Amino acid sequence: MRNVDYKRARHFQVDLSAFRDILEINKEQMIARVEPVVTKGQITRITVPMNLSLAVVADLDDLTIFGLINGNGIAGNSHIYGLFSYTVVAYEKVLAVPLLELQTMMNILISSILSLGLKEFFAGAEGVPDPKNVNFNF
Repeated sequence: MRNVDYKRARHFQVDLSAFRDILEINKEQMIARVEPVVTKGQITRITVPMNLSLAVVADLDDLTIFGLINGNGIAGNSHIYGLFSYTVVAYEKVLAVPLLELQTMMNILISSILSLGLKEFFAGAEGVPDPKNVNFNF
C-alpha cells in the first residue's frame, strides 16, 4: 500500500461560483463565450430570441456548461456533433502554475477534458451554436 498523505495535504477547494456570466454571443462568427458555471438554461434564454441554439442541447436547464464539457453523460451528446465538448472551439484554462492559457488544438483539448487528474480549472469556453437545425416560429 502506498502512502497518499501528500495528496490530502495539498487538497484545497476552488470557489467558482462567481464565474457564471455569458461573456459574448457573436452572431457573425456563431460563437458563444461563457464562464464555467453558466447553465444551459441561461444560454437558452439568451439565444432563443436570436433564433439560435446550442449545437448539442442537454435535457436539463440546470446543467452547467463545464459540467457538460467534462461529464460525458446526461444527454450531452448528439448524433451529428458528437459529445458536447466536441463543439467547443477554445478553452481558457488556469493551470497549477500562475498562468492563464488559451488552448485551441483539438488533441490538447481532448486530453484536458478526458483526463481524470486535472490540476487546472476552466475559466471560459467558446462554443459553436447550431443555426441551421433551429427554426423558432412564434
